[in-house]
Amino acid sequence: QVNLFDNASNYWQITGVQMEVGSQASPFEHELVGVTLAKCQRYYQVIAEGAVNAPIGNAEYYNNSQVNCVIHLQTTMRASPTIDIVSGTNYYRMYRNSGNDLFNDFEIDQSSPYRVDIRNNTHASGTAGQSGMLRLANANGKLAFTAEL
Repeated sequence: QVNLFDNASNYWQITGVQMEVGSQASPFEHELVGVTLAKCQRYYQVIAEGAVNAPIGNAEYYNNSQVNCVIHLQTTMRASPTIDIVSGTNYYRMYRNSGNDLFNDFEIDQSSPYRVDIRNNTHASGTAGQSGMLRLANANGKLAFTAEL
C-alpha cells in the first residue's frame, strides 16, 4: 500500500471497474477493445490529426478549382455526420501530377452514415480530371466527423 498523499507526484491506477445503480450487482461485462472502439466510432471518427503528411484519402479535381474526396467511414455512424475540422492557412495538401496544392479547409458536399464526400472549391487550383493523395500539411490540422446525439 502506498500513501497517495505524501507526495503530489503520486497517482493511483485502477482498471476493470463497473459502476452499478442500486444495491443489486450484475455480472461484470468483459468487452473487447475493438467492440468498444466501434461503439465510440458510431458517434465520432478522426480521419487525420497531428502529423504532417497524415493521409486523408484519394482525391480528384472535379474542375480546375474544386477538389473532391470520398471518405468511407471506419464504422457506420448513428446518423449522417457533420465535419469537425481545424482550419488554418495551408493546413491541407493535395499531391498530384508531380506537384501539390495547399488549402485551408474542407466542407461536406454530401454525407451518409457510411461515407462522407468532402470538397474544397475556394483555394484549389489544378487540372480537371487529375487525381492524387490528400494529406495534412500542418501538424495542427485535423479532420474528423461527428454524429453526436
